[in-house]
Amino acid sequence: GVATRGDRVPLARYAYLGGSGTLATLDLLEQGGSALVYVESRYLIPIEAIQLPFIGAPVLSVRDAIGGAGVGSLPSLQHEIGAGIGVSALHLDVSTGVAGRKRTRVSLGLSLTM
Repeated sequence: GVATRGDRVPLARYAYLGGSGTLATLDLLEQGGSALVYVESRYLIPIEAIQLPFIGAPVLSVRDAIGGAGVGSLPSLQHEIGAGIGVSALHLDVSTGVAGRKRTRVSLGLSLTM
């Protein structure tokens, strides 16, 4: 069927936030619903003065993310900042909530893309 005014949005059309791919200080898929706002900016700073054999230069990163998702309307927005360091496909990030849930999360990621 087709959703019309007043009908509930099917769960398949919900958007979710939370976890290391979006807002790291929220639990995985903690916020979800038919209303979503999410903005992330990441600044990457390669350290060219250090060249490691086989993996190249390490990269520092600075991250700022804000977002929220809810059913019908947006909840209070979660805002977090973070910093990290990575080499080749391995990256270590630390994120801290500055508005909303104010906790710190550390994550270690492996990227298989080139």
